[in-house]
Amino acid sequence: MEETQSHSNPQGTLNGGITSTLADIAMGVAFGTTLELEESFTTIELKINFLRPIWYGKRL
Repeated sequence: MEETQSHSNPQGTLNGGITSTLADIAMGVAFGTTLELEESFTTIELKINFLRPIWYGKRL
């Protein structure tokens, strides 16, 4: 994802909800590869620990 200023919170860092959503999607796609054709799933609980901020325009 290429972050833009519209993804930032007032402090200028990437909004945590966006980071959490990307993590949830990545885990969901990975888990989805283990399911049978007619099976489905949903996230029941998600906990994210942020280790450092992602600043707008900064690449990690």
